[in-house]
Amino acid sequence: MSPANRVRMEISEAAVLANIASVRRLVDPATVLMGVVKADAYGHGLVSFSRLLVRHGVEQLAVAHAEEAFRLRDAGIDAPVLVLNHAPTADLPGLLRAGIRQAVYGEAQARAVSRAARALGCPARIHVKVDTGLSRFGFSSGNLAPLARIAALDNVVVEGFHTHLASAEEDVADRQLSLFDDACRRATGLLGYRPTRHALASAAIAAGLHGRAPLEMVRPGILLCGLPPSYTASDVPGDAGRFQPVLSMTSRIEQIRSVAAGTRIGYGAAHVTSAPATIAIVPVGFADGLPRALADSGRVIVARRYAPIVGPVGMGHLTLDVTGIPGVSTGDEVVLLGSDGHRRLGIQDWAAAAGTINTDVLVRLASAAPRVVRPLSEVIEQECYV
Repeated sequence: MSPANRVRMEISEAAVLANIASVRRLVDPATVLMGVVKADAYGHGLVSFSRLLVRHGVEQLAVAHAEEAFRLRDAGIDAPVLVLNHAPTADLPGLLRAGIRQAVYGEAQARAVSRAARALGCPARIHVKVDTGLSRFGFSSGNLAPLARIAALDNVVVEGFHTHLASAEEDVADRQLSLFDDACRRATGLLGYRPTRHALASAAIAAGLHGRAPLEMVRPGILLCGLPPSYTASDVPGDAGRFQPVLSMTSRIEQIRSVAAGTRIGYGAAHVTSAPATIAIVPVGFADGLPRALADSGRVIVARRYAPIVGPVGMGHLTLDVTGIPGVSTGDEVVLLGSDGHRRLGIQDWAAAAGTINTDVLVRLASAAPRVVRPLSEVIEQECYV
């Protein structure tokens, strides 16, 4: 059975549009949105999701790795794209030819970019990253001496200047933003102009920090998917009710069985029925991204009712108890994520059951399944993975 027949993953264009509008309400009207679509757009489908963002006014995109940027260009998406992580030297010519920006956080990295740009005779637009407290990549905010040397390199244009916050909590964010503000003033003096500044990702945007740091650009990611930042509370603060989950995931019942009390179900015979039961088998499992921790704790929606998952989540199958749900038959739809119009299940439910964060669950979703866009119009577009 093909992935498209086993499981359907649908993206709501209306929800994407609503989430973009909600982000814009949290920032100044002139602020540029750089939609972060790393990790296959958080499991939502890199190309399909990015097309929707650009179609509805997101001005720029950011990815983690060069191969993601190449996929966007190969798909005909010509919006400005920033590669947030280090790109191998071998990829630099292709990135430069495609007009793709590169985040730079080391002087040797900047020199490699300059050499590639000089060889091609084209400008390299870079975004210099400074570390203000996350203690990962970036130049020290207290030592910007390398910036002057980078700016003097051939064919290099410092287009952006950015940092990343460790937390949206007020004390942490205020300290980092103060350091960034000071670094921006010194960078402007060194360069003779002010590059585009960006520091706020989803958590900081949702926390309303743009009023304290009204920079030219923000980098929403998971918010555009309608989900809370993974290291904040389960509810998106500030504008929570306006964000809408974008992704739904459905399958269909493959088989129904009636079993007696005392029947052992699944690997390890871990679940034993306490009474006669009607059991439904669904052809999805942890190979499709369902957390194994949903065993005997998760649930799905069948015929407008919640149906518990019983026994282990298999690699390719899920076992449900549909006892007491009238009229259930083979071929009936099973809502794994999303809503049937009456009840709803979200990625937060899966994450809570698995004891993890929403992004950890999202990036594990089946890459083999097509993402189907439910459009505002009647046109359906698909992105298939192989």
